[in-house]
Amino acid sequence: MKYGLKPTNFFTPLERGKTNVLIPFKNNRTHPSSFLTGFTVGAVVLLTAVFLCSQGAALGKEKIEQGEIQNNAIMATDSEYLSPILKTDFKFNGFGIAWQGAETNVITLRYHDSNGWSKWNQIESLIEKDGWYYSADPITADQGTELQYKVDSSVGIEKIKLIYLGKSRDNFKNWNIFNLLFSKAKAADTLNIISRSEWEADEDWRFSGSGAEIWPTTHQTPEKFVIHHTAGSTGGNDPAGAVRGIYYWHSTVLGWGDIGYNYLIDQNGNIYEGRSGGDGVIGAHVYRNKTCARSRFGGEQYEADFNKGTIGIAVLGNYEDNLTLNSQVKNALTDLIAMKGKEFGIEPQGEKFLIDNTYPNIVGHKDLDCTACPGANLYQKLETMRDLAQQKYNALNGIADPIIKATYVRQSKQLLTIAAGEEKQFWVEFKNDGNITWHNYGINQPVIIVKDVPSVLKASSWKSESIAAYLDSPNVAPGETGRFTFDLKAPTDLLEAFESFSLAFGDKIQKKSEFRIKIEITNLPYAAKLESRSINQAMFINDTQTVTMKFRNKGTNAWEKGKIKLNVYDLNGQVSRLYNPSWKDPYGQINFKEAEVKANEVATFTFKLKAPEKLGVFKNIYRLTGDDEIIQENNFSITRIDSPYQAKLISHNIPLAALNYWKIPVVVKFKNTGIGTWNSNIVLNVYDLDKKASLFRDSSWKSVSGQFILKEKEVKPGEIGMFQFTLKSPKENGMYLNILELKLNGSNIAVQNGEYSFITRVDR
Repeated sequence: MKYGLKPTNFFTPLERGKTNVLIPFKNNRTHPSSFLTGFTVGAVVLLTAVFLCSQGAALGKEKIEQGEIQNNAIMATDSEYLSPILKTDFKFNGFGIAWQGAETNVITLRYHDSNGWSKWNQIESLIEKDGWYYSADPITADQGTELQYKVDSSVGIEKIKLIYLGKSRDNFKNWNIFNLLFSKAKAADTLNIISRSEWEADEDWRFSGSGAEIWPTTHQTPEKFVIHHTAGSTGGNDPAGAVRGIYYWHSTVLGWGDIGYNYLIDQNGNIYEGRSGGDGVIGAHVYRNKTCARSRFGGEQYEADFNKGTIGIAVLGNYEDNLTLNSQVKNALTDLIAMKGKEFGIEPQGEKFLIDNTYPNIVGHKDLDCTACPGANLYQKLETMRDLAQQKYNALNGIADPIIKATYVRQSKQLLTIAAGEEKQFWVEFKNDGNITWHNYGINQPVIIVKDVPSVLKASSWKSESIAAYLDSPNVAPGETGRFTFDLKAPTDLLEAFESFSLAFGDKIQKKSEFRIKIEITNLPYAAKLESRSINQAMFINDTQTVTMKFRNKGTNAWEKGKIKLNVYDLNGQVSRLYNPSWKDPYGQINFKEAEVKANEVATFTFKLKAPEKLGVFKNIYRLTGDDEIIQENNFSITRIDSPYQAKLISHNIPLAALNYWKIPVVVKFKNTGIGTWNSNIVLNVYDLDKKASLFRDSSWKSVSGQFILKEKEVKPGEIGMFQFTLKSPKENGMYLNILELKLNGSNIAVQNGEYSFITRVDR
C-alpha cells in the first residue's frame, strides 16, 4: 500500500504524505461519515448500515455510491475481536475503514467478491481526520458483497465504521475501457495514457463548495520513479472504476481534493493519468514521517517528503498476495518509465542522491518508507524492470539532443492604456516548434525577459529586474502553444513608454522572438503631447520664419493662459542659436493663444525663429513649463542653415608641379548654384593653412588674400563666372597648399561649397 498526503490549507508543507502518524486534519466539508453514533465496549454486537450517494453528479458522470457499516459494540475475546460477516446494501468496488481511539495498525480486513473471500489485508497507512483515523487508501474489490475485520481489543478502539464504495452507471451501460483503447492510435514513441476525462474523473471533486481548488497544483522536476501497489482486487472487468474509487477516497472521503498517484496501471497494461496538473506535478504517495524515520532510518532528522521530485506509479492489485507481475503490467511500467525518463533525463538503471541518500532511479515505496508496498511479488521484479526500462530508454536514444525553437503567435494587445502608477495584465503566446517539452519548473525554463534593464514598466509581479514572466502552464509539449502572463506598471513621469521583450531559455535569447509593447499613461495631473507643428527644416542665413506648434492637454487639469508656457532651448539648456528678438525671454516663455485649454483640448503656440549667420545644422528643444511638472515627450527640431550664395567649381589650371621661378597665370571658373546674383559683392581669396598668407602670393595681388573679383559684371543663378590671377612659385623646393575661397565681400558670410584646396610641388 502507499500513502501520500496532499498539500491543502489543512496541512503544513512537511505534513504531505505522512504515514502511520497522528496528523492534524481540519476539514469543514460535510461527509456522510458525519452521521454516526457511538458504542460501548463490552455490549452486544449491533450493526447499522447507512447508504449514501454522492450528490451533484452531472449528467454523464458516474455517481459514486458511498455506504457505511458502523459497529456499535464489540464483544472481545482475550486478545482479538473478530467482527461478524457484514453484508453491504450494494455491490462495492472499494472499501476502507475508520475508527476512533488509539493510533494503531493492528486492524486487518477481508472482503467477499466475485472471486470469493480475499486474504486478510492489514492497514498500514493512516490518516487522522475530524477525530477519526482512516485507512489512507481504499482496498479495491470486484463486485464485493460482504466485509469482515479483526482488531486487537487491547489497543483501545472506541468506534469503527467500514466505508464501501459502489457506482451507478445508468448513463453508461455500454461503456467499456477496451472500446476506448481500440479507438486510440499509438505512435512508436508515444504512450496511450488514458486521460482523466477518458476514465471519467469527476473534476467537481477537486473543488470546495465555494469553487476554490482544494489542492492547488505545484510542480518540480522529477528525478525518480516510485512504484506502488494498491492492495485488494485488481479491479476485475472495471479497472477504471477502481481508479475512480481511489480518486473518490482520496479526494472526497479523505478530503484531499485529488488522487495522490501520478499514474495508475491496471492488469491489462492500461496506463491512467492520476493527479491533475500534468508532468512534474507533485503528488501525495510517499512521505517518511518522524516515527518511521526514527524506527528504521536512524532518527527523526531523516523525516522526508519524497512526493517532491518523484513520479508515483501505482499498479492495481495486491502484490503481497498471490498476484504476480504479468507481461502487460511489466511492459506498461517500463514503457512509461522509459518515456518519462527520456523527457526528464532519468536513466532507469541509474542512481542519484535525493533528499537524504543515494537511491536507484526506480525504487519501491518500501525503499523510502516503513511499508510493505509495492508488495513482495512486485518489489522483487524491480531490478528486471530497471534493465528492461533502460533498454527501451536506449532505444529512444536516451536524452535526445534538445532542439529549442519557438515561433511568436500573438499578444493580448499592441497598445495598452494604463493609469499612472497602476498595473495591467498582459500576455503573449509562443508555439513550441522544438522537440522537447517546455516546463515552468526546473532548469532552463522558458522566460520572458525585458530588453532594457531597468525597465520603466517593471511591475511588482516580475520575477527579477529582467524576467517578466514564466510559462503559465507547467508543461507545453512540442506543437503546443504556451502563454506567458505578466503585469506592466505605468510610470508616473512619462506620457508613453515603449518596451521590447524576448523569449529566453535560461540565459539564451530565442532568435526572432522579440516583441514590442507600447503603453499610454493616463490620469496624469499635467501632461502634454505634441499634436502638430509647422517648422521649415532649412533656412537661409539671417532669415526669419514663423512657427506654429500645437500641444494637446493629456492631463486631468485645465491649463490657464500665462501659467503654461513654451520654452525653446539649445543643447544643454543653452539659449537657442535661432533666438529671435521678439521673444519676451531668452528661452521664449511663449504663451498659447487660447484663454484656457481643458483636458484633451489643444493649445496653440506661435513664435518666430531667426537664422544665424553661421552655416550648419542646429537643434531646438521645446518644453512646456509651469508651476507643476508637465509630463511630456522630448520634442525637438533640426534646422539646416544654408547660404543663398552657393557655387560649384567648373575648371582651373593650377598646376600639380612647378619650377621655383615660375609665374603662373591662373583661370578659375565657378558655376552659380545659389539663388542670389553674383557681382562685385563676390570675391575670391587665396590662403595657406589657417588663413595665413599664401606662399604663392604675387606682387600683382591687391591684398594679402588676393580679393580677386569676377571678370563678368554679374553672374546670375545657373551661369558661370571667371576669376583670373597670378601665382608666383616660392624659391624653396617642397609641397605647398593653396586654399581658394569664394566669399561675400565685406561680410563673414561664406559662399556655400565655394572652398577648394590644391597642392602644388615646387622643384628647382
